[in-house]
Amino acid sequence: MTRDLGRARTPERPTKIATTPQSPKKSPTSTRPTSSQSGKSPRNPENTFWVYGLQRRNFLDHLNKWSLSHDSSPLFHGTLSICENSQSCQLGKSVNCILTHKVWTDARKRIVIRLFAPQEENGRYRLVVRNGAGWVIAREFFSQEYFNLRRIEARKSRPIARSEIDEILQSRSSLLGPRPEGKDTVTIRPLFHPFLRLPLEIQQLILGIAICKKNVYQPARSPRKPGFSVYVRLTGKLVIVPAPIPLHTAFRISKSVSRHLIPWIYRTTTFHFETTGFTNFLWQSGPTNRPYINKVTLAFGGMAILHCIRWLAPDPIFELFSPPMVTEPPALQYMWRCQIQELAKELHLSILTIDIQNIPTADIPFVVHTLSQCFGSVEKIRITSFGVKVGMDDDRLSGLKSHNTWAGLCKAAFDKYRRDQWFFGARIKKLSVETLHWEMLSQREFFDQTIDEELVRLIEAS
Repeated sequence: MTRDLGRARTPERPTKIATTPQSPKKSPTSTRPTSSQSGKSPRNPENTFWVYGLQRRNFLDHLNKWSLSHDSSPLFHGTLSICENSQSCQLGKSVNCILTHKVWTDARKRIVIRLFAPQEENGRYRLVVRNGAGWVIAREFFSQEYFNLRRIEARKSRPIARSEIDEILQSRSSLLGPRPEGKDTVTIRPLFHPFLRLPLEIQQLILGIAICKKNVYQPARSPRKPGFSVYVRLTGKLVIVPAPIPLHTAFRISKSVSRHLIPWIYRTTTFHFETTGFTNFLWQSGPTNRPYINKVTLAFGGMAILHCIRWLAPDPIFELFSPPMVTEPPALQYMWRCQIQELAKELHLSILTIDIQNIPTADIPFVVHTLSQCFGSVEKIRITSFGVKVGMDDDRLSGLKSHNTWAGLCKAAFDKYRRDQWFFGARIKKLSVETLHWEMLSQREFFDQTIDEELVRLIEAS
């Protein structure tokens, strides 16, 4: 039986006739966000002031980026501030500004600028300034401003004293009203771009002279400011050398300079610490710069053994002695201890210098053993006194040559300081030396280990 495929077939049952859907009686909820949902809209007349403030902040950000990498006058030093009545603050448009000379008491003038964004990646902003009926590039304009005042000072017909010029400029500037606010101002300073094209070694040499770089740096020296330091031969004291440029100022020269200057400073400097500032310095250095630290000097003085027990000694020793410390809350002591130990373990030192100045001879083995194991790794250990190296043949280091164990060092420290209220907890202070030995049996594997052989090798390697 054949079937005609080209012929339409009538359905056996009539299909339902499609009807036009009725409009709902209640209009559906609009999905269009309201002004409160979508935030402040620039089209809303009520937000005009907010939009203007946003444009102003964005333009200041662009202007600040220009000031940090501009090809402008190598002579002019001043500030550029956006006028309060400036209507447009956008790239490529005219913006009214106040130009201020830094070398005078108050030398301001009104100018009109246009700032253009970089045309390519890692390019520079371009700034032009209105000059008569045309526009001139910033380099030409600022150099002209600098030399105009210099010509007035040095003109042959009637030289004008600098104080007289300063008074004239102040009088003229007073007509512009009060000085601009700092938040609307960027600094224009000479930038020496050829410096960045010098070899890194020469850049570092020049910057090292500028910051008066020495081998030793003291990050914390209360009440003095931090700085590079040298030992005075006659007294053996470590004194800070005044520098023409502070270190933190050198780090703000430019990002490209800091990219190699900061690692170089960290790698080539020995950081010197007493009983304060070590944790704060490691914390502020951050995870990016801590790996560059490879030289550290620790000079804890007469209270070195107590400082080691509290913060740097292995946990079994800290738990055994439980040194009291007044903190609020009491658990803060344990948080600080965990913090300094975790940060110290991140350091892998090429040279650890331990200054035994003012440390009692009997305490030196405990202090040296504690400090040698609290870092991630140590290649060499130097023992010094007043900055002068101390050899293994010195009588003060005789205690390092014997086969010491942690148990023996702890017994010696306990016997010497058991009457001091800050070294041991109340329960431990009541014990005898023999009873203390039984307390250490619970962790016998730790306390009975011999710890001198590797230490002597590290000291002799230096």
